Amino acid sequence: LYTCLVYNRFYNNQTSNGSSTTELIVQSRPIIETTYSKIASEIGQSLTLTCRVIGQPKPNIIWKHNDKLIQCDEIINDICYLRFSKILKNDFGIYICIAENLLGKEEWMYTIVSRGKPETPTDILVSEITSTSFKVQFSPSFDGGSGSQRFTIEVTDSSNSSIVTEQIPFNSYEYTIRGLSESTLYLFRIQSTNIYGGSPWSNDIPVQTNELIITSDDLPQLRVISYNSKENYLQF
Repeated sequence: LYTCLVYNRFYNNQTSNGSSTTELIVQSRPIIETTYSKIASEIGQSLTLTCRVIGQPKPNIIWKHNDKLIQCDEIINDICYLRFSKILKNDFGIYICIAENLLGKEEWMYTIVSRGKPETPTDILVSEITSTSFKVQFSPSFDGGSGSQRFTIEVTDSSNSSIVTEQIPFNSYEYTIRGLSESTLYLFRIQSTNIYGGSPWSNDIPVQTNELIITSDDLPQLRVISYNSKENYLQF
């Protein structure tokens, strides 16, 4: 709200008689706020899809599934709820939340899938490469609806001999491989597993360890204690 007050030295009464109030409404196209795009369920279970939409004027919200439009079961605090009392076989698939007002249109796609194996980790990065180690970081993908997943990393050398196969600690998305040889090309890959099985392995990623460079700081520090020139004897 903006209020304009009018007064001067003859009229200094800041009351409603000397003011005017205007409401400023900022309009915007719809924006869908969500943190997920895939959800797992089983036949016979209940399930609720949610789609939170902000925008001004208030957007109209509707769902679309297999070219069929579906109304929201309920809208509370800008959140549209689509409820399933019991999931049927035909309920699996893609659902699109569509929000539209005078300024534009926004869509977000959700997928209902059966519980199963997780998906392969993504965004795999390599850093902190030394002559004997390197660090791996990655992002977990959809867990298959199990609620938890574990990760395994496998490292092989250029002859395709397995060097390391290790379980990454639970809820950790980075790991440092140690005990490698200097100036050696390695390949590594990552897999996710849950109670239903394992995901496909990621693509093999090459990593070359660094050459071991010895500097004066790596050498033992010598200090002469005594020297006998007649016997050519040096103690240090």
